[in-house]
Amino acid sequence: MADTPTTTADAPETPNEWSTEFLRQPGRFTTVLAIGVAALLIAATGMAGYRLGSDSAVRGLPDEFANVELLFDAVGNDAVDSPDPDALVTGAITGLLGTLEDPYAVYYDPERYSALTADLDGEFVGIGITIEERTDGIYVIGVVPESPAEEAGVMVGERITSVDGVSAIDGATSRDVVDMIAGEEGGMVTVGFDMGEDGPRELTLVRRVLNLPDVRSRVLDSGHAYARISQFSRQVDTQLQEQVEALVAAEDVNGLVLDLRGNPGGLLSEAVEVVSLFVEEGLVVRVDSRDTSVEREVTGDAPLADIPLVVLVDGNSASASEIVAGALQDLGRAEVVGTQTFGKGTVQTIRDLDLGAGVKFTTAEYFTPSGDSIEGVGVTPDVATDDDPEAQLAAADDILTQLIAESPGF
Repeated sequence: MADTPTTTADAPETPNEWSTEFLRQPGRFTTVLAIGVAALLIAATGMAGYRLGSDSAVRGLPDEFANVELLFDAVGNDAVDSPDPDALVTGAITGLLGTLEDPYAVYYDPERYSALTADLDGEFVGIGITIEERTDGIYVIGVVPESPAEEAGVMVGERITSVDGVSAIDGATSRDVVDMIAGEEGGMVTVGFDMGEDGPRELTLVRRVLNLPDVRSRVLDSGHAYARISQFSRQVDTQLQEQVEALVAAEDVNGLVLDLRGNPGGLLSEAVEVVSLFVEEGLVVRVDSRDTSVEREVTGDAPLADIPLVVLVDGNSASASEIVAGALQDLGRAEVVGTQTFGKGTVQTIRDLDLGAGVKFTTAEYFTPSGDSIEGVGVTPDVATDDDPEAQLAAADDILTQLIAESPGF
């Protein structure tokens, strides 16, 4: 579930998808935790986007950086306790990132960077959560459907405090937590969580094989098609198109509920491609960096342009999800139903460093077609609902029925 260096759901295109566009709360995120494999981050979230840059060349360093080299030599030679050179380098890099006051800025040593960019597609043994490393801890940003975590009631936004009695707070990285949770199928792991005002709790979960499809679809009792995108990874647009067209052909459905609830984001390129399934022409998103502004538009044939559409969102729909919901709303293509979305409107770039290491930091902000920033605000639904998932789906289904009545030509 990971993508190679590129940007994420909110950045200009680049050769790879990790280095290309990744909006989420990290194209494949730290579903890694959830799976007990490797920590990925995404998006999204919180939920975020990423762009992977391959330019690691050092250029234009100020003369003052000579002091860093001098200090490195002095401490290495004269400190009363001989320091670990790797620890000195890590400390210098993390200190530099700390001055940015960027909550998404993270340094990855070679082992963690390899895990970040690992391909997590397929089946894995784990508990079924996606995690993200933030400045104040490790947070759950996604819960895999039909996983041990979902069945136990693990919620997006919970902070992981411990694993099998070992603290996951002081200095623990997402990779540390992944390693602590990982284990064989059938094994048990006790994870401590903290939901803030709701207080701490511990859950004992049994690891099992997880299948991680990014698109799930079915026909609702009303006869409408339903498709849920869990994250915007590669080929999600193809999966969505194939599944919806199959339902339309086999079940004679005449409308679609597109469920983006709990979707932390993913690749910007995939968010744009999903919008292109429903919209023949229009601006999807504008991405503003320090010196440039890039508009991502869609043109051409939209295979699902005529199907009545409702988009379902909640407070955990973030980044790439918000791009899709915001674009379809602004372009008048869909009714958005649910609760206010997360509000992740920035792009993180992931850059290669030497010796297999890497770094991530915020490089841009994105805006909906109407010019609105999502950062800290989110997308406001056309029809607001309460937080009950079943009531949200029922409301979306009812609104879709109304849209179909107004679109007899479909």
